[in-house]
Amino acid sequence: MTSAAEDVELKNKSKEGISVEDVTIHVKAPTTHRTEDREAENKVVEDLLDPNSKLDFSVVPYLDDLQIARIIKELEPKDLPLIFKKFHAISNERSVKLRTNLSFRNISYKKGEDIYLSGVSGFVKRNTMTCVIGAPDSGITTLMKTIAGRASMDATVTGEVFLDGQPVDEGYSQHLGYIPKDDIHYPTLTVRETLRMSARMRVGEFDDIYNKLKVEIVMKFFGLDGNIASTIVGDDQIRGISGGQKRRVSVAAEIVAGHAIILADLLTNGLDSKTSYDLVKQMQTVAHIKSEINASMISLVQPAPELFELFDYLLLMSKGRSIFFGPVKYGGTYPVIDFLNSLGFHRPPGKSVPDFLAEISYNPVRFHVTRMSKQMLTALNLPASPGGMDTKEGGGADASSSAPINDKKEESESDGGVIAVRKLQKGKIINPMYFQDSSRDGPRKNVAVLRSALENAIEEGKVNVLMNKQSVVGERQSSVGLMGTDSVPGMRGDTLRVEETQAEARDVLKEEEEDRDYEEVAGIRLRRQRSEKSATGSVVVSTRDNEREVGFAYLLTSYKNSRLYYDLGHKLWTEFEPKMPWEKEGLKASRFSTSLAYQTFECLKREWIVRTRDRATLLGNLGERIFVALILGTVFLNLGDKQRHADARVGFIFIIILNFSMGASAQIPSIMMKKKVYYSQEIAGYYRGYAFFLAQQLISIPFIVCELFLFLIIAYGLAGLEGEVVAGKEFWNFYVVIFFCILLAQTWALFLCGIAPNTTVAVALFPVTVILKMLVCGYMIAPDDIPVYWKWLHTISFLTYAFRALMINEFYDLTLTCDSDELEPSDDVDNFNTPPPDGFNGQQQCPFTTGRQYLARYDMEDFTKSEIPQCILYLFCFFLVYHTLALISIVLLPHELGDQEEVPKFDIAEEGIDEHNEEKQGSSSYIEWANLDYEVVNRQKAEQRITLLNKVHGYARPGDMIALMGPSGAGKSTLLDVIAGKKSSGWITGERLINGKPMDKFFPRIAGYVEQFDTHVELATVWESVYFSAQLRLDVSDEEAREEAEHAMKSVRIWHVRDRLIGNLETGGISPELRKKTAIAVEIVARPTILFLDEPTTGLDSVSAMAVIDTVSDLTKRGLAVICTIHQPSAELFSRFQKILILQPTKTGGKVSYFGEVGRMLDYCGRNDLGKMSEGRNIADFALEALGSTHEDGRDPADVWLESKECKQIKAELDSGIFKSAGDVHVPEFDRPYARGVAKQFRVVLNRSYLSVIRDTDTVFAQLNSCIIIGLFVGSLYWDLGDGQTDAFNRVSLSFFIIVFVFYTAAYKIPLLVAARASSFREKTSNMYYAWILYVTEMLTDAVVFVPRAIILTILIYFMCGLNLEGGRFVAYLFMMIVCFWLALGVAEFFAFVSPNEKLAQAYFSTCLTVFTLFAGFLITKENIPDWWIWLFYGNIIRYPLNFFLDNELRGLEFKCPGNEGAVPVRLQDSYVDGGQTIQCDESQLNNPFCFRFACPITEGEDILDDFGVNEGIGVYIGVTIALLVALRVANIIAFTKINWVQK
Repeated sequence: MTSAAEDVELKNKSKEGISVEDVTIHVKAPTTHRTEDREAENKVVEDLLDPNSKLDFSVVPYLDDLQIARIIKELEPKDLPLIFKKFHAISNERSVKLRTNLSFRNISYKKGEDIYLSGVSGFVKRNTMTCVIGAPDSGITTLMKTIAGRASMDATVTGEVFLDGQPVDEGYSQHLGYIPKDDIHYPTLTVRETLRMSARMRVGEFDDIYNKLKVEIVMKFFGLDGNIASTIVGDDQIRGISGGQKRRVSVAAEIVAGHAIILADLLTNGLDSKTSYDLVKQMQTVAHIKSEINASMISLVQPAPELFELFDYLLLMSKGRSIFFGPVKYGGTYPVIDFLNSLGFHRPPGKSVPDFLAEISYNPVRFHVTRMSKQMLTALNLPASPGGMDTKEGGGADASSSAPINDKKEESESDGGVIAVRKLQKGKIINPMYFQDSSRDGPRKNVAVLRSALENAIEEGKVNVLMNKQSVVGERQSSVGLMGTDSVPGMRGDTLRVEETQAEARDVLKEEEEDRDYEEVAGIRLRRQRSEKSATGSVVVSTRDNEREVGFAYLLTSYKNSRLYYDLGHKLWTEFEPKMPWEKEGLKASRFSTSLAYQTFECLKREWIVRTRDRATLLGNLGERIFVALILGTVFLNLGDKQRHADARVGFIFIIILNFSMGASAQIPSIMMKKKVYYSQEIAGYYRGYAFFLAQQLISIPFIVCELFLFLIIAYGLAGLEGEVVAGKEFWNFYVVIFFCILLAQTWALFLCGIAPNTTVAVALFPVTVILKMLVCGYMIAPDDIPVYWKWLHTISFLTYAFRALMINEFYDLTLTCDSDELEPSDDVDNFNTPPPDGFNGQQQCPFTTGRQYLARYDMEDFTKSEIPQCILYLFCFFLVYHTLALISIVLLPHELGDQEEVPKFDIAEEGIDEHNEEKQGSSSYIEWANLDYEVVNRQKAEQRITLLNKVHGYARPGDMIALMGPSGAGKSTLLDVIAGKKSSGWITGERLINGKPMDKFFPRIAGYVEQFDTHVELATVWESVYFSAQLRLDVSDEEAREEAEHAMKSVRIWHVRDRLIGNLETGGISPELRKKTAIAVEIVARPTILFLDEPTTGLDSVSAMAVIDTVSDLTKRGLAVICTIHQPSAELFSRFQKILILQPTKTGGKVSYFGEVGRMLDYCGRNDLGKMSEGRNIADFALEALGSTHEDGRDPADVWLESKECKQIKAELDSGIFKSAGDVHVPEFDRPYARGVAKQFRVVLNRSYLSVIRDTDTVFAQLNSCIIIGLFVGSLYWDLGDGQTDAFNRVSLSFFIIVFVFYTAAYKIPLLVAARASSFREKTSNMYYAWILYVTEMLTDAVVFVPRAIILTILIYFMCGLNLEGGRFVAYLFMMIVCFWLALGVAEFFAFVSPNEKLAQAYFSTCLTVFTLFAGFLITKENIPDWWIWLFYGNIIRYPLNFFLDNELRGLEFKCPGNEGAVPVRLQDSYVDGGQTIQCDESQLNNPFCFRFACPITEGEDILDDFGVNEGIGVYIGVTIALLVALRVANIIAFTKINWVQK
């Protein structure tokens, strides 16, 4: 180690972190620095850098993070390949030997009727990189997922995948790593924690120092060290690292895992060209390490030429088929270009090779010199059109018409045979390295011809018939699917040529084809037209309808018949020769590298970090527990031994059970978020499903233990329940029972998350299922009153045993007394003073004198205290059952994310800009900004600010098209948000002028903004989204809006998917590429004068990207000013921009390093010694290299710019005013901030809201079915209520249950509203509509669901339970039920608006309902509520509808005690005469039934109403309920319009 490293000083010795220059690790700094530690560091560095030294970790088992930081400091990028080699060697020593070569053959993928892949073959060779290119509908993502073992479970997949010739086995994930196009990580873990998790889980149970050191090296290698390593990853809701850095984290996570092969889907998606090149170059460095392992297969869109040339092999895909596989370059040329040239497909001048390949994949015929040539038709055995079609050969463009090579006779193509791919224009020959003669084929090439040009039209059974007919046998024949153009040697009997196979295929299919209206060629349907002159019908190729299909068929058939395809088959059977079962080498690899115990421990560590880091949720939960405990403790303060206190004790028990059971719903959002990460990591070999599941269960226990203990210390002590707090046995019985209730409820929530398709359904199911268990637990209806057919539900409800245990625990040894007003009968009854036998002679009795008597009220009189441990045991058994159910739903049930790739289509009409009459825009706009600073809060130190933009300046005139560029993290998107007025947080200083005036409320009328992350209404179709924008942002008729929408959609090539729902990642929908195009169409349809686009081409293929930029470029011709951040622009695409603004990231924020004309940038760089562009290089890539980062000499381009004359000139122009110097300009002027009036906005938004509701079938069915199930269940449970004492109480409990059900099930609305925040924010800030209109329309369309729910529930309950039908009580009940549903939704909406996230919204909602339920007058009556809480009784949103239901049902009813059931026995103490006989009733006659009279407690409904304080009148309850509904909706409108949680 150098002396400089020894003398390095720590920049930060705080407890939060330590830093050695650019290496920062957040740990505690060591207290001592021993000499032996320095020696250990030196030893590690020497071992790492010495090629002949073996890396020995035994010498460094005690290195701390500071020492690791010092080691990393000594390493340089040039040392990293050697270091990786050492790590790979250690991995191979300590784990299973990894396989290094991947081959795949005849991969086909079909889902329903859609074919995504057909017969794709290729390989990934050790120490090479394979590039996959194709149009969005080429099936590339499907291919990558299929090879990686992630194919959809409902898809039909055929083909074979081999690793080193061996079929894939259980340990596939150890050999192969997969990087999906979406970065899926835990958002609250740091970069370092994310990578260490990957290393620990997938490398094996090595020394922790090994994983730490490897992670630090990989982070430095990929530029993720320094502060980035200690920054959380983040997601679309949590701010973290940038998109480019997130992509590098995904790559690094696979590198540290030590895979032999890495598949990366759209690796450079969202990265600028320099970052993309650096990233792929780093992966190339890893792949080319000549060690045991390393190879990669990467799909790309819009790759730069220099990036493309980093690859060794190319797989070109088109419509789910491979149309080329071979080396990228050979002998200085591109074999793929030579092959395409031989077929007449030519690359236009100026178009880069990768762009040309992507575009030819989309529509090859547009690059054919003669479009529909005779060569194509002859090759496909199709006749020429009888009229009108030009079949003239095109100047030697076709192979068949080119000059003979070496005087060889031209091969015939007239019979559909071999395309002479060895013949090229101008006498060139494709390099013989790849097009070899078949004479080299060995005996291993014992191949059967499975399919020819018609392979996809032959069904499997008919292939077998064909094979049998040709006597083709052999064990391996059925798996090849690759053929050459010559005869195949080594077969039994005569050889079979392609032409013969085609003839046989046509014979087999002849009968079926007679009835088809198409002919299938290479899997492509060519539409058949009936000839008027022929009764048999002939195939007529129309240039208008079939040109594209014929072009595809020609290209695919030519490839299948070429030597390219033959040679690929030869390689797959020689270099990648499949091994026979007895030839397999090595032990069978396990799917996972670590044990279950180790995985569980690591998952627990991760969950602990995630839970403890989310301090807002932790403090929120703790505060909620304390809040509820204080309320309960003070409401039930010092409960005594009176009858009313006994009722209050039961209410206390029940409300605690209700609160903790329903509170588990707050866990659902976080569980659903983790599911996506779990599914991704489980299949990637991180851990077994049970490890993840067990960690989710175990991590909750310490939090439950602490929160519950704090809760009961407060609530139990204040209420004065049985036993002493903490010291008493009763307290701990209570604690254990509630602990199991919480654990069971959370486990049940975990189970529902496993079976529910999304968060909304899970949230909707949870309260329904828990409330059902609560209804039959024994509180609302006594166990003996439960019908026999529902007894089983009472038995299997875990709440039954919880309630029973707590009741026995509280009442078994309790002594009860009565106040005078609690004695029975009441002294105001008519016969109170009447002598026996007709009266009570003034005698009264206390109903319950012991707790055991009170337990009889709930049918628990036969239980003793020994029942408590039995109930706890039952709860534990229930936990095991629920644990198993949740395990099955989360781990064992099939699971996958939504499939979003475009389906390959062959009959899509060519899209493009249609004939659209556009007059030059009459008005235009100028935007200028100067000295812009943007700062945000430092999350680690709230009192500090972080500067993201520093003194940024620039402007845009009408017609300008400005490219905003810079490296990742430079602040491009931030600057775009600031100047577009989209920032909702932080501090902005500086000047922003629109047409010479400060930005005002009219700015959204002239501006369009395409966000980086597409936000759409998921349940709207593509057409509806664009048309919606046109209707609200254009002051035109609906017909004109339709024309504008159609034009915008065709201009960005999405017209063919106009009727598809947009969807999302989890449920599926259109592809991310199509969502991006939809976002662009939504903005350009509004005809803005200033258009902001944040990475509009990210994720798009070159054809789509060029179409988008051309569309935008055309808009600038009519005066539109465009400012666009852009990544990886091709030279052709970048040529559309006139100006460029480059930001350089610095320690003090992003700074301008150049702003001006693109054409003058090279001169500027040359004059200032910032670099010189080499000939043929992409100017955009040069700009980022020269102006985007600090130069080797230490100069910052931003500092050079500030001193340049160009900068001074720009600032002078800004000082004088860009708009002022423009002269007489017509700028748009508006008299209102919205294009359409309130009425129009209301109609349009209402229509969309209605469609969104009815299309959400999962939610609609869940809600309707819940009412049907609950209605039938409750109706049968409370079947035909009578006039007994039990029936009287059951009518009350029924009304209470209905209220609880209605309010708690409204929680389903919360995830819907939270998910819609991003799209509504975009639309509101674009001035599409007044924010309150969106709320009101959604409020009204909710009636589509809740009105039918109310009707179903009311009808089922009212008539099945036999409720009061007098007068108009049914209609009044139905009306209040509808209002009640509407009111409940309003409460859920309020918490969704005022809470920062869904989890807290659910928690607050549940807590609020707990409080409202407590003070509704049922669990604790009005007279028992302390004076300091009585305001919650009168202001209770649940109390008034509950009182209405009670008043509506009970007033006027009479109740009896048939057979003295429910009556209170009153002992007579004096003798009396009955029928001439004297009855003695002294102490000796306690068992004499004649000495008792029975008092019926409830004789009329008014008795119950008085007990519950229901005496205001039914009109008051209706009026107050409606008033609360209106007030709540007004509060919601204010919250929705004023509170914004979308942080930009």
